[in-house]
Amino acid sequence: MVHLSKFAQAKWVGVSLASLAACMPQGAFAQSYGSFGDNIADPGNIPNIIEAGNQANGTNDDPNFPPSPPGFGNRFSNGRTAAEILPELLDFNLADISNEAVGNAFSDKLPVSLAGGIFLGNGSSIPGPIGRGLTSLNDTDIASQVDNYLARVGSLGEGDVMLLYASGNDAALALNTAALTMAPPDQAAQLAISGAQANAANTAASAQRLLDAGAGTVLVSNLPNIGQTPAARAGGLSGVQLATLFSTTTNQGLVTSLSGLNTGDGTLLLADTFTLTNDIAANPAKYGFSDVTNPCSLVPTCVNADRSVQDQFLFWDVFFPTARGHEISAAFLADTINAPRTLPALTEVSRFATEEQARSLLRLEGDGLWVAGRAGYNRMRRTRDTYAVGYEADGPGAQIALGYTLLDSFTVGVALGYSDTDVDFDFVGGGFDKRSLHISGFATVETPFVDLSAAISYGSDDIENLARITNVAGQTSVAETEGDSMAVVFEASRSIAPTPIFTIRPTLRVGYSESDVDGFTESGATGLSQVVSDLTLDKTFAEVGARVQAEFAGIDAHLSGFYHVRLGGGSQQVDSALVTIPDFTRSAIARAGDRDYGRVEGGLSKTFGKVQIGVNAAATFADSEFSHIGGNANVTVSF
Repeated sequence: MVHLSKFAQAKWVGVSLASLAACMPQGAFAQSYGSFGDNIADPGNIPNIIEAGNQANGTNDDPNFPPSPPGFGNRFSNGRTAAEILPELLDFNLADISNEAVGNAFSDKLPVSLAGGIFLGNGSSIPGPIGRGLTSLNDTDIASQVDNYLARVGSLGEGDVMLLYASGNDAALALNTAALTMAPPDQAAQLAISGAQANAANTAASAQRLLDAGAGTVLVSNLPNIGQTPAARAGGLSGVQLATLFSTTTNQGLVTSLSGLNTGDGTLLLADTFTLTNDIAANPAKYGFSDVTNPCSLVPTCVNADRSVQDQFLFWDVFFPTARGHEISAAFLADTINAPRTLPALTEVSRFATEEQARSLLRLEGDGLWVAGRAGYNRMRRTRDTYAVGYEADGPGAQIALGYTLLDSFTVGVALGYSDTDVDFDFVGGGFDKRSLHISGFATVETPFVDLSAAISYGSDDIENLARITNVAGQTSVAETEGDSMAVVFEASRSIAPTPIFTIRPTLRVGYSESDVDGFTESGATGLSQVVSDLTLDKTFAEVGARVQAEFAGIDAHLSGFYHVRLGGGSQQVDSALVTIPDFTRSAIARAGDRDYGRVEGGLSKTFGKVQIGVNAAATFADSEFSHIGGNANVTVSF
């Protein structure tokens, strides 16, 4: 067994607390989940590696490492890691879960000739120097974990989620070297900086390989503030400063390196674990901790106690968090993934509502000068996919129209509408309120050959009470914004009357709709609130169908069926950044749920002199992705 001297142990400030990150429940689209890292994410992989080394080399090293008990299942903690918890907190169907992380892993391979043992925490080290007993572990560096995983699974898909940790063991290497060589401060700082730069570059290279393989989501966790660990504190002020320097330099390098990657069709995310650990250290009670400086495993009243006591401690040993710390970390990572996925709903709901406003005015007519009013209720639902959370939206709306119909063949008019929609995110807690004022114009011309109708609607949209419940320390990220939307729809139809009371009207519609939402900045969730760029969603579409109309006992009844097909657009680029890392932009192309769908419209009406009253309903079905149903009561008075 190779151990550091007590002097070196006191000065050594490194290894990876690499991530207090991610927690929240969820469930359906991704197929594979992979996690890659070092001790912070190791689910107990070391014993199998040591046993394989014993068989290959004829050695007899104890595979119970890190020792369990007191640890849990040979993890560097008293419970499951954040990497293990995260898949349970996402609304993806992660059927193939692989946790590849191994304690002692570096960001890339180290030279076999490297001298010195690597201290891993819990007061122990892996047997033997690198080049002998550690050779097998040196083959489990994070870059090799990624390569071996990709060699095993082949290509990845849009729904696959990959979690990648920057290496804290790279810090251990740099800071151990500084301690063992008694490097003066300037040389020690340079060792930390050069090691951190390599750590960032190697991590970015691993992320690129995952993206190149087709991964839909790659989440990189930056380094926590290693200067907050008990090991760093044991090195005094210089140890804390050097460890913090390694973390900040790595994290700055990640922003630069990751920003330059080719993401293809995937989404690349960066979790700000550094901000999380600093906030925990500054506000322990906020996260439910009473001790954020002492390692539970070295405190007899903690290590031998149950979870209720151990959960009061942030650190399990001198480097790594307790199970409670991992749970907080898991929630943090989950919200980092989910936050951008809540944004597509902002434009989707507004665009569809304005499109409905315009569609409702087609073929609206009366007798001479007339006024029409309607009041109703609409409900829509969109299911989740890789780049958007699901949501339910519902609320009342009203519209009043003023028109003029000349000789039963030409109609022109204007309308004013208002809607109040409540949107609730599925699975992810939160939602928003949308209040819209619509101004519209419409016209209809009937000829012996074809009837033409058109409507245009503009909506001014206020988005209020935008909130996302993070499940991290009771924090909710909130914002307000506004936007506008427009839609124009043209209709051509021909009335065919087989009998005096029965009419068939084949119909073709074409249209365009667009929604724009102003950029905004969230607040209220440390390390999780985001800065959102302007959002735009547009779509060109066509609808083909027919309307059947009949009159029975003075009641007019109509029923229509249409197939709605997207001709262009239907997707939006969603750009956002963390408030705490504004220079790294997360980009995704999110597809609207209502791209292609079937639509049914129907209604009943009865005329009493100059007054017509009626009810109308419409329903939209887009496979399992999107649905809408709405109804209204209406009255038209002609003068």
